[in-house]
Amino acid sequence: MALIKRGRRDVLALLLLAFITLAFFWPLILQGRWLPQGGGDLVSFLWPQYQFVAKSIKSGSLPLWNPYLYSGAPFLADNQAGVLYPINLLVFLVFPQVTYQVMEGLVIFHIWLAGACMYAALRVWPTSTPGSSLVGQGGAMLGALAFMFNDVMITHLGNLNLIAVAAWLPLIVALLARGLAHRDARATIASGAVFAVALLAGHAQVTAITAIGLIVVGGWQFVRAGRWRERARVIGLAALALIVAFGLSAAQLLPSLEMTRYSLRAGLSYEEATAYSLPPIALASTFSPLLFGRGASDFIGTWPRVETSFVGVIPLLLAGLAFTRKRSNPAWFFAVLGVVGLLIALGQYTPVYSLVHSLPVLGGLRVPARFILLTNFSLAALAALGFERLRAAPRNPAWLRAVAGIGAPGVIGLLAAFAAGGAASRQDNLVWALAAFLIALLAWALVLACRLPPAAFILLGACELIALGSTVEIDRNDPTLGYRHQAVIDYLRADGNVFRIETASRAWQPDAALMHGLYDIGGIFNPLGLANYETYRGGMGSRGSALYNFLGAKYVLADKGDPPGDASFVPVFNADPQVDVYLNTRALPRALLIDEAQIVRSGEEAWAAIHASEFDPSQVVVIESAEDFTVGPAGADKTLAFGAVTNNRVELAVTTSSPTMLVLSDVFYPGWIAAIDDQPVTLYPANFAFRAVRVPAGSHRVVFVFEPVTWHSGLAVSAVPLAGLIGAAMWRRRRAFA
Repeated sequence: MALIKRGRRDVLALLLLAFITLAFFWPLILQGRWLPQGGGDLVSFLWPQYQFVAKSIKSGSLPLWNPYLYSGAPFLADNQAGVLYPINLLVFLVFPQVTYQVMEGLVIFHIWLAGACMYAALRVWPTSTPGSSLVGQGGAMLGALAFMFNDVMITHLGNLNLIAVAAWLPLIVALLARGLAHRDARATIASGAVFAVALLAGHAQVTAITAIGLIVVGGWQFVRAGRWRERARVIGLAALALIVAFGLSAAQLLPSLEMTRYSLRAGLSYEEATAYSLPPIALASTFSPLLFGRGASDFIGTWPRVETSFVGVIPLLLAGLAFTRKRSNPAWFFAVLGVVGLLIALGQYTPVYSLVHSLPVLGGLRVPARFILLTNFSLAALAALGFERLRAAPRNPAWLRAVAGIGAPGVIGLLAAFAAGGAASRQDNLVWALAAFLIALLAWALVLACRLPPAAFILLGACELIALGSTVEIDRNDPTLGYRHQAVIDYLRADGNVFRIETASRAWQPDAALMHGLYDIGGIFNPLGLANYETYRGGMGSRGSALYNFLGAKYVLADKGDPPGDASFVPVFNADPQVDVYLNTRALPRALLIDEAQIVRSGEEAWAAIHASEFDPSQVVVIESAEDFTVGPAGADKTLAFGAVTNNRVELAVTTSSPTMLVLSDVFYPGWIAAIDDQPVTLYPANFAFRAVRVPAGSHRVVFVFEPVTWHSGLAVSAVPLAGLIGAAMWRRRRAFA
């Protein structure tokens, strides 16, 4: 009965968190505002991707490849798309169309999920008494509020995949801590399974941050285990969690790791990797996020805007109450974890990040400041522990003295940071920061002086976090207007041929082609873009050059009255009020039959060959091959026509009187295979970044299919632990009802 009663209270607490979440997003719900400010990644990057996945799945295919942007690129392998994330899959299947309101709803849901996972983490965190909880419902509520509205989450309301992975972090860490502390394989397996779900949400850096948290948990339990036999069990259980996590996520993980080798992130220098470090001066924002401005439009710092350690002043005061002299107090673990996160977040300002940068995978990550998420998680947990101490002894006069303990350092820190930050002309920021900080201190003192119940601090914490965060990323303007150029879309679709466009208009969203089923040579900047193709684009010269025309950009979209090039770009459509369409009269077709091949042995030789002054991609193709061969003769009779073109497949009909090269200005990537009349043939890298096949004389059906080995092998690997977990669950269910 006590367990049922406790369960009901936990459900009520989660419902209350849902209500507070809705209250936080009141500008969206009550005023019809938009999220985030300026649209951010949510509108420009993630929304078209989610639309694309939903349409593909509803049509019966899984989008392994994205043919619409960047002249083709891996899609599922780009973990940012979150194709296999269970919550996304549910949305793709349930909603007839993934509207922008659905995207905003996913943001709101994941902020609540962050609170729910933090609440659950604090309730399942291991204690010395089996069956007991680290904190009660009140402490868990307070910790949940501090985590779900911490500065990392607020800063990234427009970065859905980041907050989706971050939302799961507390539960993953807590389950592993419980599993290792109690030598409980079930909790350990659960930690690995939840970690796999988070990994599928699609943000590599927050996944790495979670992994660092797990390493700290493992080290903590290893040290506490004492005897080597127990330490061996800790190592074994930690390995089990790792196997489950990466086994279940292998279908995503293996293609993503392969893509990393070919992407722009393949080799970041230390200077590039430490960009967006957390400057020490920004730590003053722990006391008030208003000091240097919160939100992109209000930020006044002299450094790039980054995440800070703000979790609220009320939670910060409570966190200070968490510590006792007992070595077994879990507050000391959270303190260590918080310091680890802080040291890494400082990036270039300490030597610690050089170690992180030297590690596999982590060396390809930027923005060290995001590791402050571990610190914020720790502060939220400490706040929950402090709440429990206050609740146990609400009349302790020491709690009132906490105002002085944090007040003086806070005021001094805010004044010193403002003076050092070079923002003397924005004294209003200092005034508002001090006011917000002092009001929180006064509210704390009044609650204690009036002997209000400790639950009042939950209300105070919620009010503070809502007041300081609910309007930060709100926008009055509709961010989706860049997709609403129907007249332009109708004109391009009426062409009926297979061609590409180039976006040179600020009024047209860079990824709109993906939304509308058009083909674009570019797209919004993607840090996981393929290095060879981006290198090609960066070195192809001006618009209208031979290398540019090879990409098949038949139309260029430009702003009104702003021609994109010379007289070879002819205006053909101007009925849209913001965007004009120009015809590139020198654009080559997307597929060519070329009779002359120049054979090279490496990418470096290919790069030199395509940049030779005499190179003409309409007459010659540069092929990377270990064998020498010739085609021709030149001038042979030949015809070429596209057949079915889908996400993962391209069909063409070729008729030629002599052997020739079929060249596609589609990006070359491992996993593409080619067949002529259903017989496999060699697929060659062409013109540094594209693909080609040798076609014999006669009439043939040529098919290109994307069948990456990493996808199929990853799927097979994932099936094993998934089947094992399902089988174990069914066995336990049968035993329960036996």
